[in-house]
Amino acid sequence: MLFVVVAFLSGLGAQPVSELKPLKIFLLAGQSNMVGYTSVEWVQKNAQELVKPRDDVWCYWQRKCAPLAPGMGHKVGPELPFGHVVGDATDQPVLLCKFASGGTTLHEKWRPPSAVARAGGEIGFLYKNMIKKFYRILSDPGKFCPAYKGQGYELAGFIWFQGENDCFKEMWNHYEANLKDLIKDVRTACASPDLPIIIVQINDSGVWDKAGGGGPFVRAAQQKVAESDKNADWVNTKDLGEGYHYIDGDHVTIGRRIGSAMVHFVNKTAVTDPKAIQESRRNLDKLFYPGRGPLPPEPDVHLSDLKWNKGTAGWGGDPRINKSIEDRPLSIDDKPYAKGIGTHAESELEYPIEPTCERFVAIAGIDDEMGMRGVPSVVFQVMIDGKKLAESVVMKPQEVWHFDVKIPAGSKTLTLKVLEADSGTNSDHADWVQAGFVVKKE
Repeated sequence: MLFVVVAFLSGLGAQPVSELKPLKIFLLAGQSNMVGYTSVEWVQKNAQELVKPRDDVWCYWQRKCAPLAPGMGHKVGPELPFGHVVGDATDQPVLLCKFASGGTTLHEKWRPPSAVARAGGEIGFLYKNMIKKFYRILSDPGKFCPAYKGQGYELAGFIWFQGENDCFKEMWNHYEANLKDLIKDVRTACASPDLPIIIVQINDSGVWDKAGGGGPFVRAAQQKVAESDKNADWVNTKDLGEGYHYIDGDHVTIGRRIGSAMVHFVNKTAVTDPKAIQESRRNLDKLFYPGRGPLPPEPDVHLSDLKWNKGTAGWGGDPRINKSIEDRPLSIDDKPYAKGIGTHAESELEYPIEPTCERFVAIAGIDDEMGMRGVPSVVFQVMIDGKKLAESVVMKPQEVWHFDVKIPAGSKTLTLKVLEADSGTNSDHADWVQAGFVVKKE
């Protein structure tokens, strides 16, 4: 998960845009220790200087952006003290963007494109989601952060705090190469070859070192990669608590150490080219979703306004009309939809095809109500008269597929299937939205 922090000086809103200094944007990502496990109560008792919300540093986390303050997400993560350190070190506004998910591996769920090109596999869905959301923020910072007034921005650094789950199943053997690929690809996505990088070294918990066996190898790889890069540094945490999530208060110490490591980069002139970032975005869209066509038009006749011949869902009862399978508003990849069908794998929907129907169109994906619960993965299929005419790739959370299928003359029945992909049917909440028929025009 990635966390962008925007720092804004008091009273900046009253200044002309031409007088405002560019927004410094940091990207933060990793697994559960980047999410954070220090309690708000510990901060209130032991670090009162971090309690008052800042008006010059903002943070984006879990679809919300607000002034930096304790407990914006899951307890307190390293972003809180880090934001204070870098905010104090610069006279520019700061935005922190954080993306993190517990129990995840660089070898699989965060797997970057260069690792796939080098050694095979699939691009990790968490890597895709991080970059996609970061691009959305960069395309319109003011939409996500009210403090942004159009004065431009600088990409100031990437902080990576992950590695514990790569200590198992001999994934540690690939960590050094995967980490180099991650840094390379983040810099490419940011169109910033010298983007500063801070790597937080995992602790020496017995879990990683004894049960998993890979702790020493992952730590060595983290240090080696940082020390071989003139625009990178690493942070030691071996002297802190040995638990999964250290001990209460340790994430404050870690955040301060990250800030201290970043300070000597923070006021260097950052080369940020928005046009180059846009080009990187176009290239990555093709890389992330090969075979996906353009966004289809809205249907003339929505399936949600028709009666199905058959409607089944693998969990939760019957498929829902204009709601998710949990009866919430439909939403895929952070975008709400008013009309569609919410269901769950394994699912089958069957509709009659009228002679005037010439195309079936739809957007499909896993509903956002899942967040990062479970490990949903599904495949969407479109069948006409029993013949499969279109199929998505394996879809993970916050991924979108487009369907625009020509209906052969004389067709009688449309069947839509949602199939379990590679992780069982648990959590496979799937939506067909803006789904229906485009009819012949007279």
